[in-house]
Amino acid sequence: MKLTQEQEMLLKIVLPLIILSAAIIGGLWYRILSHQTVPYDLVAPKGAIYFVGNVSLGDYTQENAVDLQGILVLKGNTLFGKEVEIGVQEGWCVDLVVWDGKKYEVKEKCASSVKLSMNAFYVTQHYYWYMERGYHLVLHKKDSSPIAKYERVYINTTVEGETKKGSLTLTYKE
Repeated sequence: MKLTQEQEMLLKIVLPLIILSAAIIGGLWYRILSHQTVPYDLVAPKGAIYFVGNVSLGDYTQENAVDLQGILVLKGNTLFGKEVEIGVQEGWCVDLVVWDGKKYEVKEKCASSVKLSMNAFYVTQHYYWYMERGYHLVLHKKDSSPIAKYERVYINTTVEGETKKGSLTLTYKE
């Protein structure tokens, strides 16, 4: 069977368009069908060493402490609209200090665990969650006793009953 010149030209135009369309649709279907959720995890702290010092936020001051703002990092794409509970080991506590637009307010004082809405975090495009700039979790000893050199402190984060553990090592600058 001989194709006419018009049919041949039509075939040269339509066939590549069909192949290109199939490739694009196939790529989209693959992304939709292979979509994986990013499971919840505590990314940091995971044993890193941090220096303790005096934390001052407005009228709030705490000696021999570390601010977890910028240290605490969560991961997951299923965290939207949820609540996270952050707990510390016995003998330690956290103060939740929040910027209200005019001044820093202490929302929790020396608590062994604090519940925060995920609205207190901002999320990156790769589903890493960092505390917003106005939120500060200040970690310190309950009895204000001195911190041993390279003292390990354990932290738990819980979202919907799933608990993840992390730790940080605290020391003084020499």
